[in-house]
Amino acid sequence: MSNYRLGYARVSTFEQDPALQNDALLTAGCQRIFVDKASGKLSSRPALEALMTQLRPGDALVVWRLDRLGRTTKGLCQLFDELTERKVDLVSLKDGFSLESPAGRLHARILASVAEYETEIRAERVAAGQAIARRQGKKWGGSKQGWRWKVTDEQIA
Repeated sequence: MSNYRLGYARVSTFEQDPALQNDALLTAGCQRIFVDKASGKLSSRPALEALMTQLRPGDALVVWRLDRLGRTTKGLCQLFDELTERKVDLVSLKDGFSLESPAGRLHARILASVAEYETEIRAERVAAGQAIARRQGKKWGGSKQGWRWKVTDEQIA
């Protein structure tokens, strides 16, 4: 049984709101919640790093879903091993597992693989969509203000 439950929430962009995750973590009894606004593929996330320094044996790291914690199988499995070695539980509320049991550890590793698979599939879909757009002559990207430098004041008027 855990001494303290520390929550971790992550959203991918600054525009996204972690309120749903925060609410679920508070409802799950987390005494403190750490929030990052960064991609799950990044290995350096300040709030997660701060949370890791706070964890003690018997504590639990609680996440809303495993994909909030990370997106690569290797990174997640390394984290699972570190938490297990430190005698810290990992609880995923939506995925319904805990690292305290062999079945929970298996479930976590399977879901880590699924999270990485979903990331790779999403990247393939984006690349395919961009290829179709290029073939259709569509353009995107660049500075929204940069176009003003290419247009004269007379053209703007």
